[in-house]
Amino acid sequence: MKYQFDRGQRMAEEIERLFWERLGPELFDSFPNWGIKWRDREMDNSRYKYRAWDIENKEMVPVDEIAFSLDGEIKGIKWVVSEIEKRTILKENLILMQFTGLQDSTTWEELTEDEKSKWTRKGNMPSEWKGKPIYEGDVVIKPNTYPFFEDGVKNYIGVVEWIFASWQYVLRCVNPNKAGISDGINEMLDGDGEGGRLFKIIGNIYENGELLEKS
Repeated sequence: MKYQFDRGQRMAEEIERLFWERLGPELFDSFPNWGIKWRDREMDNSRYKYRAWDIENKEMVPVDEIAFSLDGEIKGIKWVVSEIEKRTILKENLILMQFTGLQDSTTWEELTEDEKSKWTRKGNMPSEWKGKPIYEGDVVIKPNTYPFFEDGVKNYIGVVEWIFASWQYVLRCVNPNKAGISDGINEMLDGDGEGGRLFKIIGNIYENGELLEKS
C-alpha cells in the first residue's frame, strides 16, 4: 500500500499493519469514489490517532476517517462536527499529523475551562487525565532543564518529528543571544523512559509559528 503524501511510506506501512494486525478488516470498507477508509474508534491509548492542519481555513481539526483510493493513495479526511454534520478536507488542503502515543506533563489544573469541558464531554473523569497527547508537529520544552533553559532563560524549543523510525524532538534555538550550537540536534522523545512526561507542549508549528522565532 502506498500513496503520495508527506512521510507517506511510514504511514502506509502503519496503516497496513493496523489493517491486518491491530483492528482487523471490519474497520475498513469500500465506498464509491474514495476506496477504503480508516476510522478512529476512540482509541485513546493507541498511537494510531491523527489530527490535521486545514491549510485553507488555517485551523487544526480532529480526524475521524482517513480515506484512500483503491491503490492506496490518500484522498482526504473526514471528521464529525455534530450529530448531523461531517466535514471533509481533500489531501491537497491538509497536513496530516500522527499521535506519538505519549502524553506530556500538563496537569488537570493547568487546563483551560474549554479544554476541561472537551475532556468531560467525552465521558471522561478529571481523575483519568494523564496529560496532553503529543502529536507530530508539536512544540515542546522541558521546563527548567538544560539545554531548553539556562539560568531561567529559555534557549531552545523542541519540534516533534518522525526521524530514523522513531519519534524525536529537534532542537531549535530561540534565544538571539545564544550561538545555537545545539540547533538542529535531534533526541529521542522517550529517550529518558518517562513516556514524554518530562515535556510540556507549548503549541505547534502551524498554529504557533512565532514559537520558532528568536525573541
